[in-house]
Amino acid sequence: MKSCNLLEVRAKSRPFYDFYVSLKSRLAFMPSKPRSGEHRRRIRQDESRPIVDALHVWLEDHVARISASSDLSNAIHHVIRH
Repeated sequence: MKSCNLLEVRAKSRPFYDFYVSLKSRLAFMPSKPRSGEHRRRIRQDESRPIVDALHVWLEDHVARISASSDLSNAIHHVIRH
């Protein structure tokens, strides 16, 4: 029987985290120098706005494919409104 290395198992069980880290997002890796809260907020807003806008467009395009009486449809409509 092949022995199992715990570190290898952990590395293989985090594909979403690894993908996120691979993006080298400034949201994940803030500069090591201390920055003001306002500075960090501005960076996060600048980095996340295009992602949120793209998600909003995608949701509007796909909500018509889902039954209007489903919970998922209700959730998507809630996100689109807010």
